[in-house]
Amino acid sequence: MTDETFEYTLVDPFEVSYDLRRLARETVEFCIKDLGLTGEIELRWFRSRANHETPERLRAIREGRKLPWVYDTYPTPFSGMCRTQQGGYPPRILLDADARLDSIRRIVAHECVHVWQYQNNPFYGLYAGEAAKRLENDAEEYAKQVVEVFDQHEKANARR
Repeated sequence: MTDETFEYTLVDPFEVSYDLRRLARETVEFCIKDLGLTGEIELRWFRSRANHETPERLRAIREGRKLPWVYDTYPTPFSGMCRTQQGGYPPRILLDADARLDSIRRIVAHECVHVWQYQNNPFYGLYAGEAAKRLENDAEEYAKQVVEVFDQHEKANARR
């Protein structure tokens, strides 16, 4: 592993706070309808190696016990990642199980745009440089709008 490599492992959804899972699911359902996405989007949760090094895990390593989780690597840290339809599976969004409640809607909406980009552009994964930056900027702009919609909705409900 180099300093530039980000290690993470998938975790059981029940290891993730209920509120974080609820906000993520509400947001993905909103985005599916709003963006006109086809099919379902599966949400999966991960923890970075740094956040997953619990005393129990470290003790198991010292004792030479086999661990039930495996780390995957990615070149840079991320809080969410879109995995498009591969091998007939529905699109998946990987989400940081330790994300803050106030950021999860933005992360999910951002990744949903990437699903939309993939479903509507067969060359989506081939973009680089300025074109890739535009795709990221589009995703971030949409994510800000979705957060604003939910914020307005929550403020209206609080006044009732």
